[in-house]
Formats: sequence, structure tokens, C-alpha cells
Amino acid sequence: MKKLLICSSLALTALLSACGGGSDTPQPGNQPPTDNQPPANTVIQATAITGTVSGLSNGTHRAFLVNDGDGLDVANEGTVTGGQLTMNLSRVPSDALFPITGGCPFSGQASAYPNIAVYNAVYVASKSIDGLALVQEQVVTGGALKGTLVARLYSDRAATINGTLDCQGSPVYLKFTLNQGWNALEWLESGQSLTLSNLGTGATSTLKTSPFPKGVAVSTRSAALEFSSNDTASTEARLYQEGGYNGTVSLSTDLPGLTIEPGTVELPATALSSAAVKQQGLVGALGLSQQRVDTTLTFRYSGTENYSGPVKILVKDAGGKVVGGGQIGVTITRPGVSLGSSYSTFEVTSGGTGTLSLYSYSVGGFSGPVTYSLDNLPAGVTATPITQDMTSGYSSVTIPVSAASSAQPGTYPVTVRATTSVGSSTLKLDLTVKAPTVTLVDSYGSVTLYQGGTGNLQVKLITTDTFNGSTTVTVKDLPAGVSATPRTVNVQPGATTTVNIPLTASADAAPGTYTVNISSPDLNSTASTQRQVQVSPARAALPGAVSLSAAAPDGMWISAGSTYDTATQGMVTRVQRVSASGAILADVTLTGSFSRLVSAGNAVIALGSSPVTAVRITEDGKQTVLAALPSNTSTEGAANALDAQGRLWMSSITWGVGAAQTQVFAWDPVTGAVSFRQPEATSSSVSTLRLSPDGRSVLVFPYYNYGTPLKKIDTATGQSSTLDAVTNATSSGVAFASDGTLWIGSYGSLSRLNADGSVTTFQNGPSVGTLYGFDQKAPGILWASTGGTVLRIDVSTMQTQIIPVSSSVAGYVAAQGGLLLVSSEYNSSGTTQYYVSLVK
Repeated sequence: MKKLLICSSLALTALLSACGGGSDTPQPGNQPPTDNQPPANTVIQATAITGTVSGLSNGTHRAFLVNDGDGLDVANEGTVTGGQLTMNLSRVPSDALFPITGGCPFSGQASAYPNIAVYNAVYVASKSIDGLALVQEQVVTGGALKGTLVARLYSDRAATINGTLDCQGSPVYLKFTLNQGWNALEWLESGQSLTLSNLGTGATSTLKTSPFPKGVAVSTRSAALEFSSNDTASTEARLYQEGGYNGTVSLSTDLPGLTIEPGTVELPATALSSAAVKQQGLVGALGLSQQRVDTTLTFRYSGTENYSGPVKILVKDAGGKVVGGGQIGVTITRPGVSLGSSYSTFEVTSGGTGTLSLYSYSVGGFSGPVTYSLDNLPAGVTATPITQDMTSGYSSVTIPVSAASSAQPGTYPVTVRATTSVGSSTLKLDLTVKAPTVTLVDSYGSVTLYQGGTGNLQVKLITTDTFNGSTTVTVKDLPAGVSATPRTVNVQPGATTTVNIPLTASADAAPGTYTVNISSPDLNSTASTQRQVQVSPARAALPGAVSLSAAAPDGMWISAGSTYDTATQGMVTRVQRVSASGAILADVTLTGSFSRLVSAGNAVIALGSSPVTAVRITEDGKQTVLAALPSNTSTEGAANALDAQGRLWMSSITWGVGAAQTQVFAWDPVTGAVSFRQPEATSSSVSTLRLSPDGRSVLVFPYYNYGTPLKKIDTATGQSSTLDAVTNATSSGVAFASDGTLWIGSYGSLSRLNADGSVTTFQNGPSVGTLYGFDQKAPGILWASTGGTVLRIDVSTMQTQIIPVSSSVAGYVAAQGGLLLVSSEYNSSGTTQYYVSLVK
């Protein structure tokens, strides 16, 4: 039911006149209608439309209710006289009534389903049905919105309806009470929907007038003209004078060699009744005759080329301005050949050669020699004519094309010509003269840059055409803080040129992985130019391997583990404190084998396993042997730091008859006292422990953790509780927020343990592996890693910055903010180099 309004008089012209022609009547001109909205308001009436209509010529004009081009109502004709519209609606409309549902499914309430006709515009025409304007009644007051349309709806019975029609995805909302006969409703369109509703009492309106443009539309009875041996072809034609257009016009076409006779036509100010034919349809019912000229047009072709396709008929005024026209099909098949090509363009490279492949058909039984050539070639381009005999009705030919080095790149229109003894045939094509180019051999490549560092992006260049010389290669679309140094190299045919493009990352370049593009003024447009540039945090090389580490207030403690000392013929362990810049702040060598480092405020405790011993190392490198550890203590199970009472939580294995049991206890490194010893599980493998940042809680992770709830111990009281909602967690996959909330990374997902014991898993969160902890300066930032990347996660929004790094070894949240990270990289010498970075 929902339909669009008419915006051109030609739609009504076609409706009012069923006389027909060989082609559709085109719209003359393309200027938009003008709107004239006078200020005078009129009270809306169901059975009358009145108001001021502006922008029309003086005199009396005819007015008809219209809807969407399906028809018009001629039973209630109105007039426009002196700029005033008067239309009384007292009769049943001439259009056939249709069911109010219009075939669309209805949902809602309805007291009846009447048959209706609905209209939302008034078509104004001259006495000779010359379209003048479209008038729409717009709501001023009393409607849902100012400026909506007033529609007139005729109903064959009274009805109250409140519901929706689903018309193929375009809903129509009906909210009205109808009287039998004519009704005035508000017509409100919004997107694909339409609402029809009652207007308020005393609603007012104004008339909006959209005059139609003036011009001449040409309609021909014949849809197409054919020229073979004939020079002329004729057809009956009508020149419609839209908007009352009159005067002398000239007729021509846009096809060279095709002219029209008569070349000029006089369009009178009134209709020519002597040439009129009997009207059909609604025009006959009205006794009307459109303002037009009926004539016979003779088309004469004086060219020598064959053609098939549409031709524009051009109507021009005395000044040569196009004021309208039409279109007609033309087929010219003189004896000879018809040319064709599978492509609309062909190309050649400056300094090189190419070919143009063509095919041709015999026309009118022609046989004999055909010479194929190219006309209108640009400077520096030549083509060798080819002559072949047309004997079988079909021929294919290849024309060689050459371009000198001086030929200027560009696209040029050229004419392909097939010349025979009886004439010629042509084909329009575009010739593209290409500049010689280079292309990239590989379609991939990447480089890793470190903040404040440099690197080279390697590319390989070749040429597949005539390029021979120098070209400048660089990288574009670089991220902020990264720059490239262009390189100029020589590229020769038959050789591959490798070039390293230097890239530099500033100290504040944002870490990330970026897609960049290789650029060269001579690069082939089809080359794959995308490459990857990875910006990683600045790093400093460490003096050796890192197998043990612990956090420190300034930097971190590291060790490569124990080694054999030939001088003492025993094992020694070297422990160092390094800064974020890689500087060595302390350097200590311990006698014996040590397998664990534990943070102890400004110091670090080194735990030895054979026998179980402990040594405190202060920040300036002084050593103190601590109290003895209980037997069967496992250094692997030690917590990562001392608790709030200065004790170290550890685990041990007690061997009994037929089984081993894991125990957890607190050890005082000063006195050696052991407290809160409690059994954990029957296992020969120790549990691992993770201390909260405030030292008030310790988490116990059993060796076999699948399906086992996490255990939490209060370090002050030794009382333990079970976190039943947290299973399968690992010591490297948990982190405490500053408010004590526990966050868990498990199977790649990120979850939070809530105060009520429930767990929230973030579906839009990142895939995580290791959780390092929350930033000490920005407590809403969680540091994590997965694969070869560090993740900076804002837990309030789950927005994650992905920071590429080499293989992560260890990481600790830094006291100054950020993450202190140890990474490793296998180098070309066959060894592994370790680095330290402060990731912000």
C-alpha cells in the first residue's frame, strides 16, 4: 500500500494518453521543480480542497486528485483560477476501489474492512492536459508533525481501525476512524514506514506547489531504425510541449552522419488538432487533446560505418541549447565487416611492444580482403596494418603495436578501422600507454623495531617490462614515531635487486604490529606492497642467561643458576640485581647450588636445595646465611615473596608408609620457627604457592589441579578457606587487584572472582596465558602475556593493547609503574640472548 509520490508530469501524460509510441516518452530537461509555499492557512475539510496555488501562469487550469501514478480521479475535477484551487469531493472516485489491506497481512483491531481509494496530491494541467504542477496539501496545525501531507481517502463504509499492515517489510500503520465517503487523513512517511491517522479538530493546512519544467519530449512510433542498402528511414513521431513550451526548435542526433528531416519544427502556442488522432482511455473520457505536434521524421544516414545501438534525438532552441529530446535504436548493416574485441582497452609499455586482438564478421555476404589498421594513435606509438581475406564469414586478427621510449604514458581513445572494397567499419577502443615499472618479487616481509632503535625492511625488485634504470624505494603508511630512509637503486631486466630500507623508531613510538606499504614512483600497480612492521618496547641486553628471577623495588634480581667452579671444585651461583636499563646494581657469587629467588623487601632470599639452605642478599650485595630450613622442604613450592609478618610460606613432602603427603607451612627466616603446618594432599609432588601483593593471603595450587578448588590461607591466622568456584587455576595465571579481588586466567579466558563467591568470565576479554599483576601506578591496568605478546588490559572496559615482544621469560609489575620484562631471543650465532625491558 505504501507508494511513492509522482514527481514528473510525464507520468500523468502517459496515463492520460494511451496513444503510445515506439519508445518511452523521455522527460525534457533535468531542472528540479520549485516549491512555493504561501503563508495562508486553510482549515482542512474532508470533502473539499481549497487554497492558494502559486508559480503558475494566469488563466483557468484543470485539477485532478492523483495517488502514485496508478491512476487519477476524474470524477471530482477541480479548477485553478487566478491562483486559487477549488475542488469539491462529492462523487465516488473514478478509480476502482481496492481492499484497505491491499493484500498485506493485518494485525490489530478493525470494526470493518472497507474498500477504499486514497490520494495524496493534486495534478494541475492546462486545458489541453499540458502538465503544469503537482500540488500537495501540507499540515500546519492539528497533526502529529508540521509539514506532513494531507491525504484524501474514500471509503465505501464506516470503520474504526487500529493496526499494522506488513507490506513486504514496509509497515503501514492505520490509526483512524473512517466515515462512509470522503475522509481527510494525515499521511506520515518515515523511512520505509507509512502512518495514516485522523487529524485533530480544526486542523489547518497550506498548499505546496511544485511546477513542472518546460521542455520538449520526443516519442517515436518505431522503436528502432534499420539501414542496409537504404539511405533513409522514417517513423511517426510526437513532440510533447511540456510546460507549454513553444517556438522554433531544431532536430539532430548524436551519431555522426545521421541527420533528421525536417531539421526544424515550429511548436505552436496551442494544440494542433488537425494532426490529432482519436484519444484512448481516460483522455477519451475527458475529451482532451494534449499539446503536441504530430509529424513524420525522416532519418538520413550518409556515413560509411556500420553501427548498432541507441541514438539520442536532440531538440535545441534557437540558441543551440538542448531543451529536450528522445531516443531511438539504430542498426546500420551495410555490406562489409563488423568489428569486435573482447576488451574495451589494450595497452603497450613505453619502449616496448604489444598486440591488439580483434575479430570481425561478414556483413551482407561480404567476402574479400580486409585491411585492419589503427587511427588517432598518440605520438610515439605505431601499429602495423594487417590485411586478411574474409572468406568464411569470420576472421580473427592480431595487430602489432610498438611504443617508442618517448611515448607519454596515459590513456588515449583510438579508432580501429577495417577497410574493404565497399567501405569501412570502425571500433572505438582505449589505448593505455604504460610507463615502465618495477615489481616486488616477494609478497611478504616484516621487520621488528625496538623503541629508540633501527632496523631494515628488505625487499626484492625486478622488472617484467622495459624498465632499466634507477628507482627510489621507501615505506609509507608508517605508524607515528617510525620513519623510513628512502633508498635509490638500479633495476635491470633479467636481474633481481635486493634493497634494505632503513627504518627508525623513536623512543616514544607506540608498540604494536602495523601494516605498511612499499612505495616507489615506478612500482607496478598490481604489486603486493603490504608488509609488517613490529614496534616492541626498548630493551637492554643482559650479561647472561636468566633461569631464576625475583622482583626488587628498583629493577629485579636475576641468576643463570648454579655452575661448576673449577677453582673451588664446587658449585657456585651468581646472583645480580639489574635496573630497567640493564645496569648491574649488585653482583654476588654464592657458594653452593641455589634454585629459587624470593623477594624480601629491599633484599632477596636465595634458596638452596642440596642441602636446603637460605641466604639473604641485601640490595648492596651483602650476604647473610639464614636459619636452617626444615628437612624435606621443597624450594619449588616456595611463595614468591615474604608475607606481611616477614615469613616465607613453603611446602614440603613427608614420606609415610606407602604414601607421601604434601604439607604447607610458614617459615621465619630470622628465627627458623615453623608455624601453621597443615597437610595439603596425598602426593609426591609439592604444591606451589602465590602470595598476594599485601602479604595477607597465600594461594595454594596443588600439583594435580584439574577440577581441584583453589585454597586460600590467611597469613596472620593460618586459617584456610576453599574457593570452590575457582578450579584448574595455575600459580602463573592469577593476579590480585589492589582491592583484593582475584583475577584468573584459565584456558585462554579472563575471569574475576566476585565477593559473593561467583565468577564472572569476560566473553569480550582477551585470550591470556600468564598474569603478571596489576600496575602499581594505574591500578585498573592488568599486565598479562600470551604467545609472543604482552597484554595491557584495562579491566574496566576490557580494551587491550597488544605489545609484541620476543619470547617472555619473566615479568614483574614495576614500583614506578609498568611491567619489568625479561625476554629472550635466539640469535644468528646459535646462542640465546636475554634482555630486560620496562613496558609502559
